[in-house]
Amino acid sequence: MPALNFAVSYGNLLVYKTISALPLPAILMIASSRSGLNRMARWNLHHRDGVKLVLGGVVALGLAILAIA
Repeated sequence: MPALNFAVSYGNLLVYKTISALPLPAILMIASSRSGLNRMARWNLHHRDGVKLVLGGVVALGLAILAIA
């Protein structure tokens, strides 16, 4: 039975790592092209308030998790 649990856990880890790593090449390609950087900068300027709100929420969530743990 422990071997089965190990196999399932290892399979889940492989699926998680694969799914989390798939978008990385696309993000790196966008970040390395000048036109992609310009588009992201323009988007960031137009949505600055929303970006700050989301980042503040992420920081607050992180602090809440630290306070609970």
